[in-house]
Amino acid sequence: MNLIVVLVVFFNLSSAATHHGDWSEWSNFGRCSNMCGKGAQLRTRTCTNPEPMNGGSYCLGPASEQIECFEKPCEDEWTSWSEFSLCSCTHGRGYRTRTREKNCTVDVSGGNSCGIKESETRECTASCNLVQKVDGGWSSWGEVLKCSKPCGGGIRIMSRTCNNPVPANGGLFCPGSSVQTSACNEQPCKVSSTQRPFVTLPSKMWVTLKKRSARISLKKNLNRMK
Repeated sequence: MNLIVVLVVFFNLSSAATHHGDWSEWSNFGRCSNMCGKGAQLRTRTCTNPEPMNGGSYCLGPASEQIECFEKPCEDEWTSWSEFSLCSCTHGRGYRTRTREKNCTVDVSGGNSCGIKESETRECTASCNLVQKVDGGWSSWGEVLKCSKPCGGGIRIMSRTCNNPVPANGGLFCPGSSVQTSACNEQPCKVSSTQRPFVTLPSKMWVTLKKRSARISLKKNLNRMK
């Protein structure tokens, strides 16, 4: 009976013992991270040989490891050429250019030459000797002029000119108007106390008044002759 008790106590004490963790074997290295140029291969291990138990410490060291790899050189890929620019003429000679851009994954030398641009230039001097039409363009609007009237409704004028650039070699004149107007000083004019308002009479009334004035003048002249 005593022997059984001793064995049970020994088993309980041994099962509660502290176990520190230890690493498993390394896995095989995986595939290279890049299909061309320089890349990296990774392998891993786990802290399961055995796992830490009853307060045991975790495995020391890294759980992963990587090495450099190189599959094959990357081939530089260029984008399509852009359209040629307009002919730029200077001192009778003209040139036009087009560009394209390198679009690669990784540079073989380890640097980064991807994204650089390449240009091609061609001469177009013959185009410089042709007379080109130049359509006109408006300048900025000038300052607004003073109102034409102090009261009773006036006009402000603002103007611009077709000189930016000036039409040349049969080019079109600027579209639109060169003048812009706006209303101003629309308040009614004040009439002074000594000034009588001017009344416009119909034409028939003017004729009647003129006849009456002529009759009065005639009577005065006849009375003087008597």
